[in-house]
Amino acid sequence: MGDGIPQAAEPPFLFISYAEPDRSWAEWVAWELQEAGYQVQLDRWDWRSGDNRQVKLGHAVENGQVLALFSEAYFNPRYSTADHWAAVLAAGDRLIPVRIDETEPPKLLRPLLALSLYGLGHESARRELLKVLHAPGRPQNRPPFPGATGDTARVRFPASPPPSRKPADWSTGACVLVGVHTYRELSDQPAIKGNLEDLGKLLTTSFGIPRDRCLIVDNPLDPRAVIDAIERAGRATAFESGMLLVYYAGHGIPHPRTGQLLLSVADSRTPSPHTFLPFEQIREAVATSPASQRLVIIDCCYSARGLDALAAAGPLLPPIEGTFLMASSGATEVSLAPRGRTRTAFTDALLGILERGLPGGPPLLDAESLFEGARRVCADRKWPRPHRQVRNDGHLIPLIPNRWHPGPPPAAD
Repeated sequence: MGDGIPQAAEPPFLFISYAEPDRSWAEWVAWELQEAGYQVQLDRWDWRSGDNRQVKLGHAVENGQVLALFSEAYFNPRYSTADHWAAVLAAGDRLIPVRIDETEPPKLLRPLLALSLYGLGHESARRELLKVLHAPGRPQNRPPFPGATGDTARVRFPASPPPSRKPADWSTGACVLVGVHTYRELSDQPAIKGNLEDLGKLLTTSFGIPRDRCLIVDNPLDPRAVIDAIERAGRATAFESGMLLVYYAGHGIPHPRTGQLLLSVADSRTPSPHTFLPFEQIREAVATSPASQRLVIIDCCYSARGLDALAAAGPLLPPIEGTFLMASSGATEVSLAPRGRTRTAFTDALLGILERGLPGGPPLLDAESLFEGARRVCADRKWPRPHRQVRNDGHLIPLIPNRWHPGPPPAAD
């Protein structure tokens, strides 16, 4: 029985979970969070001699958020006991992973979107640490109505980019270009070789992506080569402003039992789904990248089957934030490689806009304006209709300045 006076709730706290070799990181993180006004619990500061560590750990995980410092030592059984791991995983959605070195977490934890402090200076690391603890917040003004009358509504491009837009900085980003054009059993697609050559040249010149961060996976035999390249590119991106572009062109098929999108490699065989690369694996590799913005382009048959992969696939698979996925065709449609062209249809539409500009488009092309322009080109040429899926302002991913300029006015008679 109470006395009728409501008791003040104990303020939530952040429990710092770390491995002993990372003690200096744990103390720095705890101090910065404490200075920012958070209630922090660090075993070295708050637990007394004689305390039962297992009981204290269970209480901390049950009553607070768990900020875990992911590192090589953290995943080393020498420093992390089974009891500790069981308690940390029990935190569920109260677990806040923070990477302090370049070590890849175990496969179970890779889908978690982890903040990375690795390689950042003091002030940048402090800003990123505090940023991850704040929700984006609700808008101050009513969002505009996004609907239109039918799918054929005319696209209207803004006359100029919003005042807050900044030019793209792809120099801190990376790209992975995967093209499968010559097969052992499936039909060859020679136009895809042209896709790789032209797209690679444009990304390293107009976009400014460093050549050592433009990874071209040309005609891979093993699906693991694709995932390895995406993971390497992801590690190369800068967390605060880095961007990641992942492109795939080749044969795509639906899984005969689940219907999920399967991407081919040079050794793929239609009766054997295990010889293909499930798009879900690309999703996981992209999700674990520290890049702040991610552009994914899939140019293959049935590519729209990959759209739902941006949504959460389970409690340990959060949706990919800050992402724009372009698919060259619908879930039941084939994509095209028009006869006589050196590039496939959808990639040719995209590259045409990036190379020559978008008539009537904004001065700075972004993911949305590029996609809408390519969709118009495909419609005009009776090519398959491309599809898209967007997460968390992915449509605003900046690309390059629009190269289109109106011609001179006609001469007076």
